[in-house]
Amino acid sequence: MTAKVEAHLATTHTDSRRVIFVDTPGFDDTERSDTEILREIVNWLNVTYRKGIKLAGIVYLHGIQAPRVSGTARTNLRLFGKLCGDGSMSSVALATTHWSSGEEERRRQLLRHKELIADDTFWKLMIT
Repeated sequence: MTAKVEAHLATTHTDSRRVIFVDTPGFDDTERSDTEILREIVNWLNVTYRKGIKLAGIVYLHGIQAPRVSGTARTNLRLFGKLCGDGSMSSVALATTHWSSGEEERRRQLLRHKELIADDTFWKLMIT
């Protein structure tokens, strides 16, 4: 679990470009409010922008192991969509994590993944 915004530098093998991955705390934390977490992320973005570092893209990670999208996860998705805006969604990659290796569980997770992509209340509108 990420407790604070952390930047991790990587270099591409093909053309030696620098890529900075930024890991942020997730929402629905037991110790801090979503507002505090959002404020920390926004402050970090402001500081880096003033240093001339601009955000080029976002990878939104969603744990596939959850049997359903909770109310909090829906709220986070809605907030994320509003923060990015329709014009920036082409710079967003939606990805799933925590896939199981068991055959039966993996089948359920694949159905879950298809639901995330096809349902208007999940990822479909952001993909469109």
